[in-house]
Amino acid sequence: MVKDNNHLIIKNYLNNHSLVESNITSYNNFIEKRLQEIVNEISESMISEDFEITLGKIEVGKPQVIEADGSSSFITPTEARLRNLTYSAPIKMELTVKKDDQVDSEVVEIGRIPVMVRSKICNTHGMSKEEMIKHYIDPMDTGGYFIINGNERVMVMAEDLAENQPFIERDKKGKTHLRVFSLRGTYRIPTTISESKEGIFEVSFSRFRDLSAIIVLKALGLTKESDIAKYIGKETDSVIVNLYEFVNMATQEDAMMNIAETTNLQGTKKEILDRVKQRIDSYLFPHIGGKK
Repeated sequence: MVKDNNHLIIKNYLNNHSLVESNITSYNNFIEKRLQEIVNEISESMISEDFEITLGKIEVGKPQVIEADGSSSFITPTEARLRNLTYSAPIKMELTVKKDDQVDSEVVEIGRIPVMVRSKICNTHGMSKEEMIKHYIDPMDTGGYFIINGNERVMVMAEDLAENQPFIERDKKGKTHLRVFSLRGTYRIPTTISESKEGIFEVSFSRFRDLSAIIVLKALGLTKESDIAKYIGKETDSVIVNLYEFVNMATQEDAMMNIAETTNLQGTKKEILDRVKQRIDSYLFPHIGGKK
């Protein structure tokens, strides 16, 4: 008898892993790492005027319920279902305010977050089979869902391209595109580099559409055609055409003003230059040059 080896890898994987394991892993990463990264990014971008505000360490507690008399106690997923409650945990953050030489720092509760069942901050995490049965919890429950007002809710998984990785693809017309989903903190900016019908290399990101790649490079400070060609590393006919097309744009300021005209930015010259610079810095490959 021939042994059935269909889907052997999948079957072996499911022997040691559950279908919702990726949900739990992603949620744990958000709680343990991503949440703090978002807070740090917001703190760095805050403008200080009369006083300076710094957002520090953020911490998510264990799921608990606040009773009518104001007291709080830990809660299990089963109890949340039976009492039509939301299985959630408090979020606390260190907040520091500095004015002149006076500094005041305090840990404050900024809200609550739904807790994924069987995640690391779930009250069932680390429980033995006997303890789960004692608390009326099914030991076979794989978790990976939330409990909102007593009802189980799941997040629908969506397939997406990996961030910060270039993907080269051809469309139905045979044109080649390079796509990158650039991710840093709260920013996730899709960037596309393609070639127009006229042979011009074009870049699209955020609200900027179909900008000349050569003009963008010059706006970034790479104004000499010889330097651009050196970094491209291959002098094809297309590269030569693009370099020749914008040879009269000699300065970084000229390139930035061209981008402003293309995108209809209004204001004084200084305001326009500042806006173009800020948008390029924030939205063109934001993951490049970021802190590790």
